[in-house]
This record gives sequence, C-alpha cells and structure tokens, in this order.
Amino acid sequence: ITETAGLFYNSARLNIMDELISMCKNITNTKQMFYNASKLVEPSFFDTSEVTDATEMFYYCYEMTNMPLYDFSKVKYASNMFKMCKKMTTYPLFDFSSVTSADNMFMNNSALVSIPQFNTSKLEDANGMFYGDSVLETVPELDFSNVIKINDMFSSAKKLINLGGFKN
Repeated sequence: ITETAGLFYNSARLNIMDELISMCKNITNTKQMFYNASKLVEPSFFDTSEVTDATEMFYYCYEMTNMPLYDFSKVKYASNMFKMCKKMTTYPLFDFSSVTSADNMFMNNSALVSIPQFNTSKLEDANGMFYGDSVLETVPELDFSNVIKINDMFSSAKKLINLGGFKN
C-alpha cells in the first residue's frame, strides 16, 4: 500500500488503526488521511519517510493530544496539515526541511503553547500558519529566506510573547 489519501476521511469514531497502518509501505501521499478523525487521540507510528504530500493529513483531529515523531523530511505540501487539532499543546521536532507550502498548517490549534525550531529553509507560503492559535506563547527563530507569503500568519495569536525572529 503506497497511497493512503483520504483513507480514514470522516471516520469520526476512529481510535485505533494499527493493523491496517502496519501494511503501508513507501507511502507518498497522505493527503486527508485522517481528515475529521475527530476521536483519534494518538495516531500510530508508521513509515512516512517517502511522503511528499501531507495536505490536511490531520485536519479536524479535535481529540489528538500526542503524536509520534514521524519522518516528514520529504514532505513538500503541508497546507492545513494540523488545522483544528484543538488539544495539541506542542509538536515533536519534525523535519520539515522540504516543506514549501505550510499555509494554515497549525491554524486554530487552540491549546498550542509552543513549537520547536522546525527547519523551514524551503518554506514559501506561511499564510495563516498560526492563525487563531489563541494561547500560543513561543515561536523560535524561523528560517524565512524563501518565504513570499505571510498574510495573517499570527492573526488572533493573542498570547504570543516570545517570537524568536526570522532568518532571512
């Protein structure tokens, strides 16, 4: 199994998926894989080392509180990837070194307090990346040397007090 786009789309009651996920190898597309899996608390680990499109992968995973350290080093498209993950307080230090599109990536993560120092060196689109993250306090320095879009990036991030700056 190499394509998993929409695999658990609108599986609102999903809470375990180990058996099926263990069969997935060399996955390249996880677009909307867990879209609206609103009861999912912690996804299982699986090999994501070949994924290039993770658009909306965990969108609307309201109950998610933790996740494994996935290998996202080849992901280019991460738009809305963690949008509406309302119980996540932080994320593991994922390798986002290939991501070019991260618009609305963490939008409306209403419990998100901080993020680690992700590698954003290839990022071009950061529109709304932290939009609506109302308790976000800390964002480390981000490499914005290739960024061209930052509209509404921190809109409604009312508690943001520590912004590490932007490498340009």
